[in-house]
Amino acid sequence: MSNDGSTLTSVVEFKMVMGNRTRTTARFVLMPDGSVTVVPLAFSVKDVSEIVGEQLMGPHGLVDRSHGLAYLQALRSAFQGSYFWATEPFEMDLAAALSMDNSAP
Repeated sequence: MSNDGSTLTSVVEFKMVMGNRTRTTARFVLMPDGSVTVVPLAFSVKDVSEIVGEQLMGPHGLVDRSHGLAYLQALRSAFQGSYFWATEPFEMDLAAALSMDNSAP
């Protein structure tokens, strides 16, 4: 919990170059139960799931969304392209992270 009472969580965002700007296309959010949920911002959850896949190779074998932070860390390793990439995990207010508002910080 932050000083202002909000709940912070770990987040990875997918970014994509579209024309001459960069757009956040999806947000992967670590939930309080330790699982990861997908917040679609430019694509549907189905589209994001098809792009990303259900499992990723982590440093100690396959991980899926139930592996929480390990899954978020594996996203960055798996998606480091020039036009489509995953950010490093960072902290964000949980309510803002779950918002489908693409302007959330």
